[in-house]
Amino acid sequence: MIKYSSTSLFKNALSSIYYSVHKHNLELPVLEFNGTVKVHGANHSVVFNHDGYYCQSKNRILEKEDAYQFSPFVEKNMNVLNNIKKNADIIFEQFKNKATFSYDEKASLHILNSDKNPEGLSVTLYGEWTGNNVQSGVAVSELPNMFIIFKVRYSQKNLSSEYDYWFSSEEMEKLKKMSLNDQINRLQKTPVDIHHIDHKVFFIQEFPQYHFKLDMRDPSQSQEFLSQLTQKVEDDCPVGKTFGVKGIGEGIVWSCVSEIEKINTKNLIFKTKGKRHSVVKEKKVVTIDYETQESIKELVEVVVTENRLNQGLDYLKEMGIERNMQSVSDLITFMIQDCFKEEEERFIDSGFDLKLIKKEIAQQSKIWYIDFIKNSEEKNKTHVIKIR
Repeated sequence: MIKYSSTSLFKNALSSIYYSVHKHNLELPVLEFNGTVKVHGANHSVVFNHDGYYCQSKNRILEKEDAYQFSPFVEKNMNVLNNIKKNADIIFEQFKNKATFSYDEKASLHILNSDKNPEGLSVTLYGEWTGNNVQSGVAVSELPNMFIIFKVRYSQKNLSSEYDYWFSSEEMEKLKKMSLNDQINRLQKTPVDIHHIDHKVFFIQEFPQYHFKLDMRDPSQSQEFLSQLTQKVEDDCPVGKTFGVKGIGEGIVWSCVSEIEKINTKNLIFKTKGKRHSVVKEKKVVTIDYETQESIKELVEVVVTENRLNQGLDYLKEMGIERNMQSVSDLITFMIQDCFKEEEERFIDSGFDLKLIKKEIAQQSKIWYIDFIKNSEEKNKTHVIKIR
């Protein structure tokens, strides 16, 4: 499978920029970012290759029948998706035929050799699979299932992923216009009756977009703006609002649209989430001073949150793993990996032994999961008694 790399947090994006600036002895830049709605669903994608196509979730290749019923949707809408793929090929050919390449594009020049091995070239349409029975408690869960495309990737078999070609924000906008053609304004007059839309394949660029400038000389100026805007998106989901549904959203994904020599800004992407979807408990808006933490347990309690644990449950469902006592190790593995993926810098700064932190994550996750299983069993017993 061709996995979608996880979207980093704002703090991680800042660290990446500072590293590149220091490495190449550059002045701190002012970067422009374009924001799109982060929809609360499940990361799914369609991969086109020489053999045809296959569907995948974030962590596995899907069978014809899957937990979220994504594969049957793709089969039903293959004409639409195939047309999008053909338009993407046109844009990719334009890239290949350019006379000069930007610093960001030079990293992908190796993929131009795909002409020599066309059987190894894959095109992946990444999107958010959302709607009924995917997530709950948010605006989009009240809508029919839909696939919202947010990224396109060209990759070559046996070639390192660092050389993959990802469509820029500008190219995604172009793909949207080419694919929708005379339906380009189908979501302009809101609210839109989604049942009157011919198909339920969308581009994230069809929904509200946002912009801001990040001055790396003082990034704190942007933090309050990002926090307030993200909270507005969470309070009233723009995707749900487009279709006349008021309810909770999730956040915003920010992509850099500036070009700076020696810095790969094209793949500089980060996410901001509202408080309800944060997977980190914050005692204050400012960063927690870990030197004042009383113990490793208190540190871990900050990151082992209800939201992150629920993401663990979603992972088990996606992987077809039954939620019972036998799968506690699967949940623990997910939690340790997910916590360290996004919070490793936080753990290192704490000064605590990382092995002890992993042990505490496992302990807290295990206690929560056992309680979850017991409560689920009690609910099932009550349901059976009522039926009788």
